[in-house]
Amino acid sequence: MRPFLASSLFALTLAISSAVPVAAQDYRSLEDRLSRAELALQDLQAEIYRGSGAPGDYPSAPAGAGIPVDQAKLNDIEQSLRQLTGQIEQMQFDIRQLKDWQQRFERDVQYRLLTLENGGTPPEGAAAPFGGTGAPPLTENPPASLPADPNAPQPIGPQASAPAPSGAPPVSDGTPLPQGTLGTITAPMPAGPSEALYNQGIDLLSRAQYAQALSNFEQVLAQDPQGPFAPQAKFYVADIQFVQKSYSDAARGYAEMLKAYPDSPRAPDAMLKLGLSLIQMGQKEQGCTTLGAIKVKYPNAGDTISSRASREAKRAGCG
Repeated sequence: MRPFLASSLFALTLAISSAVPVAAQDYRSLEDRLSRAELALQDLQAEIYRGSGAPGDYPSAPAGAGIPVDQAKLNDIEQSLRQLTGQIEQMQFDIRQLKDWQQRFERDVQYRLLTLENGGTPPEGAAAPFGGTGAPPLTENPPASLPADPNAPQPIGPQASAPAPSGAPPVSDGTPLPQGTLGTITAPMPAGPSEALYNQGIDLLSRAQYAQALSNFEQVLAQDPQGPFAPQAKFYVADIQFVQKSYSDAARGYAEMLKAYPDSPRAPDAMLKLGLSLIQMGQKEQGCTTLGAIKVKYPNAGDTISSRASREAKRAGCG
C-alpha cells in the first residue's frame, strides 16, 4: 500500500473513532472535525478514483494470483472507506438528535420561567414543550446513541449540514485537495471554563436552583464578557432576578444586555421583560413606551413576544 494512502486512512480512522464519545462542551469541535473528516474522505476517494501513481509503485502480482496486488489493496481501502462513510452518517444522525434535544431542553427552561412569572400558572398561549400539560418534566435525557463518558455532561450539539460522500468522489476536475489535508486532523480543544459554567448554569436553572445558576451566569460574564455565551448568560441573570421579583435589578440587567448585545436573538425578549420590570416598579409610562417600541426596534420578533407585549400593555392600561 502506498505510504500516502496508508497514512491517510490511518489518520482518517483516528479522526472518526475519537470524535464519537463527545461531551456537551465539544459539540462545535465535533461538527468541525466531522467536516474535516469528510474533506479528508473526499481527498482519499479522489486519490483512489484516479488510480494515481506511476507504474511500479506497487509490487508485482505473485504468480498464479487471480487479481493484481495493487487492485486487491485498493479494494481493501474502498471497503474501509465504505465503513468510514457509514460512521460519518451515524455521527450526522447523532448530531441531529442532539440538536433536537437541545432545542426542546431550552424551550422547557423558558416554559418553566414563564410559568414562575405567572405565579405557577402556565403562560397564556404557550404549550408545554414536550407536548404535555402543565409544567413539563425535565427528566428526559439526551439521546444515548453516543457512548457515554461518566466524567462528562450529556452531549448537546448542532446539526451537521454537509452530507457524507459516497461512491465516486465529488471532485469535478479530478484535482486532489491540497497536500496536508490528510493526517492533520487534531483532537478537539478542551472546553473553555465559560462554556462549562454556562452549561452547568442551565442545568441548575432547570432544577430551579436559582442562586447557584445566577452565580454561574455571573461568572461567565466576568470571565468572558464578549464570548459567545455572554448574551445568554446576561439574559438569564436578569430573568432570574425578574422571577425573584427583584424588578430594579432585573430592569438594569435587561437594559445592560440591550446596550451590550442589541443584535442577540434574546434582545426582543429582553426588551419585553424590561418593559414589564418598569411597570412593576411603578414606572408605567416608561414601561408602556418600551413595550410599544418592540415592534419598531425588532420588527422580526416572534409572534409569542409580540402578542405578549400587546397583552401586557393592555393589562397595564397603556394608552
